[in-house]
Amino acid sequence: MNHDRGHGSTTLLGSGKVLVVGGGFLGTQASADFFTETAEVYDPVCDKWTDVDPMPDVPNEKSGRFHNAGPPGSPPGYQARRSAHEAIALPDGRALIVGGAGAATGNLIHNFGILPRPSCLIFDESAAPGHQWTIAGSLHTPRVMGVLALLPDGRTIFTSGFDEAIQSSGATEIFDITANG
Repeated sequence: MNHDRGHGSTTLLGSGKVLVVGGGFLGTQASADFFTETAEVYDPVCDKWTDVDPMPDVPNEKSGRFHNAGPPGSPPGYQARRSAHEAIALPDGRALIVGGAGAATGNLIHNFGILPRPSCLIFDESAAPGHQWTIAGSLHTPRVMGVLALLPDGRTIFTSGFDEAIQSSGATEIFDITANG
């Protein structure tokens, strides 16, 4: 791998390559520096790792402004950095990234400095560099460590996880690629 990480996601893409996204760095305090927005693809045929576009900044769905939880002076949009999210391969070969946690300046989970992310992203390996990520909507109930599965009709279901109050959640949401992707 090109980047050390823990609690990221790994997804087998339609091309047979493996996408590894986000995560955090163990041994560091939960802050913006703990999380990463990096993404890379492993090609098992060539036994080679290649950096791809990092996850994009996502506007705060309530205010329309970019969420900024980075250190002072950092650019807005630290919502890109996330860990403990879920990822799944879509029938068309792209990957869906859902939820997860990132650094927070406000509502802290048990003062660990993390905040569940509501955003959903789609990664498309075939897109030109700079255009590999698409914002694909947001969760009604932001959660970390949920469960994501592909349904027979191509939609995905995201359920359970922990909400902003670090309470287990029974929330269930359906993602329809035809409507959101």
